[in-house]
Amino acid sequence: MKKVNVGVYDTVKEFKDGKLSGGEAKVYGLKEDGVGIPESTKNLVPQDVIDYVNTMSDKVKNGEIKVPGTEEEFNKVD
Repeated sequence: MKKVNVGVYDTVKEFKDGKLSGGEAKVYGLKEDGVGIPESTKNLVPQDVIDYVNTMSDKVKNGEIKVPGTEEEFNKVD
């Protein structure tokens, strides 16, 4: 799930600090904490599933798993 609050917070902080550079797109993925499992999911999904997703997320964050960034890269995945 998208965590829009992270991008909003970063943008407001950059503005406040006088470091906001407009006209550029920013990407908020797992590494930037821009997506994740909502707290409410813990009541709806078994803990082993949440643990598995968290493990895979950590592997993406540390570079162990590379997520394709383009359709061309995706099509090359076995």
